[in-house]
Amino acid sequence: MIPVFSQSDRIPPDLGDLSLQSFIEAEDKDLGVQIRYTRGATRADVYLYDFGTSGTKSISHSDSLEHFKACCSDVLSLADAGFYRNVKLEQCDGWELEGCHAGTCFIHAQFSFQIPDTQISIDVGEQISHLLLTTFKGFFLKVRFSYPANSHPDRILDIREFLFDLLTKLKTA
Repeated sequence: MIPVFSQSDRIPPDLGDLSLQSFIEAEDKDLGVQIRYTRGATRADVYLYDFGTSGTKSISHSDSLEHFKACCSDVLSLADAGFYRNVKLEQCDGWELEGCHAGTCFIHAQFSFQIPDTQISIDVGEQISHLLLTTFKGFFLKVRFSYPANSHPDRILDIREFLFDLLTKLKTA
């Protein structure tokens, strides 16, 4: 079963200015789902999972912080394994949404990195990737929003629009 959306045909086809590209349900049900949205070289991966608690366990703030640290460590581990190079943690802070989602806070980290030529067939240059984590109805909600560093400067607004749309769809699912 898919967390929150229940079935794949209820997954939104568009969020912000990105379109649904793929949906992967983990073999290990504790790890939930990955939903990818893209537009050009921009991609957003949404992960909904609960580590096997069926969304029934309340997730504490300290649990969220510990898990966020582990997620950041995963990015650095990918660099150690050769998937990324020149990884820099550019920013680490909290984001709060406004409007009907006021009070929804995400823990946020911004990374910059390059993807080695051995991982892809074209040079995409420097990438910016935002890692955001919050909880929703007993599930971890993790978003990786990534794009070329040379893309337009208002990407933060695009990310916030994406998150706003995502939470709106989750609340009405």
